Formats: sequence, structure tokens, C-alpha cells
Amino acid sequence: MTEAMPSDDFVVSFATTEDARAWLIDRVAYLAGVAGQQGSPRVSFSALRTANVAGSGASTPAMYYYETDELVFHPREVATGIINTQIADAIVLHELGHRADPGPMLRRRISQGLWMVAAVAGVWFLLSHSGWAVALLSVTGLLGYVWLSWNASALRKEEDMADDYALAHGGSEPILSFLRASVADPTAEGTAVHRKPADRLARMERKVAETGAVPRRF
Repeated sequence: MTEAMPSDDFVVSFATTEDARAWLIDRVAYLAGVAGQQGSPRVSFSALRTANVAGSGASTPAMYYYETDELVFHPREVATGIINTQIADAIVLHELGHRADPGPMLRRRISQGLWMVAAVAGVWFLLSHSGWAVALLSVTGLLGYVWLSWNASALRKEEDMADDYALAHGGSEPILSFLRASVADPTAEGTAVHRKPADRLARMERKVAETGAVPRRF
């Protein structure tokens, strides 16, 4: 693992940005092992690919891509060569929580199926002007509306589950440290699928108060 210079409060500094990137890549592999996952996702860095398309347009620290099994970090996470390991661990474990969740891929396949049915019905109507095609389009549209409404709720629950995954596999302090830092960050805000940082923190503090502090596992 890349050599780091430790200091107080779980903060480590690196000689170069590339060293910080290498440490984070190693850390992803290590935490995937701690969490009991099979293998480790590929890691890359991109401002464009961490744009939060689900909400305000603000970028997120990291995003997991199911299609390519890839964890993408925003370059700012390593730009200074200084990393708070508690916060980094929480971010990584949150994204690994998404990786462990089969729900998103299932929902993606259902969405693709609905689009395919709609496309077939549309072509059928254009070729035949059949009333049955209109009926199929109408039913598909209704199902699509119901699906989108349910999916928005499912996405919110998915984010909560990823926070819970970070708690279960990393202990209380990393996820609480990350959420406290998010609340203090004036640029952090809620989105269509993410609660507001203060709401996420309050939810996690309630959970920890109800279940007791979870010790750090590593």
C-alpha cells in the first residue's frame, strides 16, 4: 500500500496526488475484502462522471457504476494529497453498499422491458393503426407512471441502505464523521434520491442511539 505520513484525527498526507490516488485504490480493495465482497471494483477519477444527475447537478464524492463494476471518485477527493481516512472509508463503504445491492440492476432491466414494450406498441400502431396497439400503449404508459413513482421511493431507500451498509461494515465513527462533514459543507445539499445532509445525519444518529455504537472493524 502507498506510504502515507500520518497525523492527528485520522488525517494522512501524501507526497503527490498520484500517491493519494494509489492509496485510495488500495483502500477500496481492502475495504471490499473487509466487507466480504467478491473481488474489488475498478477505480477511476472523473469530475464528469461524478456529476449528480439525480438532483441539483452538484457533484458527489464518488459514484458506483453497476454496468462496469466501477467506483468513480471526484478528483477533488485527492487533489490536495491530504485524506481524512474516516471520511474516505465512509465514502468507499457507502459505494460498496450500492455494489452489494442487486436491486438497481433488477430495476434497470424492468425499465428496459417497459421501454421495449412501448417501442413495439408504437411501431405496431404506426404500421396498423390498431386499437389493440393503442390499448397496449395506454397500459404501458400507466405502468410506466406507476413504475417511476415507485422507483423514486426505491432510490431513496437505496441510499439509506448504503449508509446502513457503511455503518455495519465500518463502524459508527466513519459514517458519522462523513455525514457531519457533509452538514458543515455549504455546497452539500439534498437531491431527488439523497436526503439533505442534516436529515441523513439525524437518521444515522437515531439509528446509532437505538442500536448502540458499532465498533470500527479495522
